[in-house]
Amino acid sequence: MYVQDLTELNETILRTQERRFHFGYERIQLCLFNMLGIYTVNRLHALLSLQFHHLRFSIQDNPDGGPPVLLVEIKSEHTKQFLGTSQMYVSCVEPGNDDPNINTILSNNFPFPEIINDPSLVFSPHTFIFGILLWLQAFEVPTLSSMERLRKLFVQGGRQQMELPLKREVEGYYVFCKTEVINGRAVLQWNQPMTDGAMSGRLRNLGEIHGLLQSMFAHRFRYGGGKMLNESSAVSEAQQNLIMKHADTRTFLNHYLPRHIDTDMQNVMNGRESNKSLMRAITRMSRWIDKRRPRHLTSEQRASLREHPEYVEATRRMKEQAEECKYDPSAAMQSRLEKLTRETSNTFGRLERALRRKVRHEFDRKQAIIDIERQLSGAAVDDEEAKKVLQVEDQMLPEQIDLLEKLFTWPTSQSLEAEWQRRNAAVATISRYCGFLEGGPLRGRRKRAAPSDGFDEEQTSVLPEPAKKSCSSPEPSQQDILLVNAKNYIKKAKKPRRCFQCYGDTELPIHRRTQKYSEYKSTLRHFREKHLQDRRCHMCDEDLLHEMHLRRHAEEVHRLSTERNYYAKKDTKEDTGSDIDTD
Repeated sequence: MYVQDLTELNETILRTQERRFHFGYERIQLCLFNMLGIYTVNRLHALLSLQFHHLRFSIQDNPDGGPPVLLVEIKSEHTKQFLGTSQMYVSCVEPGNDDPNINTILSNNFPFPEIINDPSLVFSPHTFIFGILLWLQAFEVPTLSSMERLRKLFVQGGRQQMELPLKREVEGYYVFCKTEVINGRAVLQWNQPMTDGAMSGRLRNLGEIHGLLQSMFAHRFRYGGGKMLNESSAVSEAQQNLIMKHADTRTFLNHYLPRHIDTDMQNVMNGRESNKSLMRAITRMSRWIDKRRPRHLTSEQRASLREHPEYVEATRRMKEQAEECKYDPSAAMQSRLEKLTRETSNTFGRLERALRRKVRHEFDRKQAIIDIERQLSGAAVDDEEAKKVLQVEDQMLPEQIDLLEKLFTWPTSQSLEAEWQRRNAAVATISRYCGFLEGGPLRGRRKRAAPSDGFDEEQTSVLPEPAKKSCSSPEPSQQDILLVNAKNYIKKAKKPRRCFQCYGDTELPIHRRTQKYSEYKSTLRHFREKHLQDRRCHMCDEDLLHEMHLRRHAEEVHRLSTERNYYAKKDTKEDTGSDIDTD
């Protein structure tokens, strides 16, 4: 993975509706992770261990003249074993330390000065980092609350730099912190790092959404970054080993140097100039991008796995053991049953992954035949699969659209002030989006080609033609119409498929407040998981004393029965109507 690949991946992360998060910060987090990954070529654990005290901020006097330069320095302490020890210590005096015998960790320190003429704000670490800092109100000086104020600072008294200190409590925060759902509410756990598995899962998932054929994982930053270091005339062999924490160049040669040769052998052997850009494009991961490539198995493909001999045999052994446990319910027999149950589940999972891998790899050949026939027949424009991918763009939230508009801008002037304004606007938008509530991850696989992400048919349908404008009655916005329709539905539906608590919570985004579930029982499950700890009805603005008071209020006022044996009772009584309410 090279910078070009990761820039495109960041665009997908910012744009995609196939993956949603609890907080906008989680989306910003992932983009920043990709940037720091390629720019520092650090390993996964080292990146996730970064806290804000590992980042140092300052403005530097410009030796070439002109305004001072913003500088971000990243100290990498958590590294893999290097030169025989996991951490290198030296006896030295740091600024502020009076004890010459104090042991100090010898870490790599990566300086990143702001590059003003860099056109890509999507892959500008300064834009994202300062957006996060302003959102957290992280600077020790409280009036340093915007980029406009920061741009007014300058270095005085013949000094080289002026530091921008952070608040002590913020310094202990993890940059890539963990997100947990507590009592139905998402909370950023600033004092806990995201786990390796969580970050790896997100990268893999978003890589597939991006259309990559090969699996995306953090170590690809080191593969691509290491190759760029190796090819750069500005980096010596010793510097390369130091940056990558390799004791010997042979480590890079044996494990990091790509086996896909990007040397233009034809032109080299013919004595002509090498076409480096083409050869680099051929060997990039982006070469294999196809957003049409299937990410999930169909129902028929999953059903076929249950007829696979391995799964059939695993199921047979599990059932036999279950029958034996009826006659001998000892702990040993129960333990064996649990083991066979796990083996059965693992067998199905293994077969599912293998089939999914096979389907994804066979897609390119099959789709190539379809595309060739379509083009030769003159029907290339009628690409339904491509249209389905593009339909996603229509589902973006207004806050997300605003974020993209600010980040996907290009320099329009040679003026430094104009460029500052462009970058400042992007930082401010990121700062606002960090605290935006996206509504949480989507559950399960998509059931429709055009993703809804919580939007139902009422939300995505064409709105009625607005009445003629008048001075006295301005036309209602689309959001107002959605809220009114949702409110009326919640009040009238016999078995509501919208949550009254979510609707009444004005802090949630519109699509979550008006979300309609596919079945009544899905609404019940959501309510039990998210709202049983609530002690106030958001819709009625009424205090509730305890859980039973909440359950009774939900059933009597909002027709939402939260009894756990509701469906068991329903099965023993006469059916009173469909579970799917048509109101």
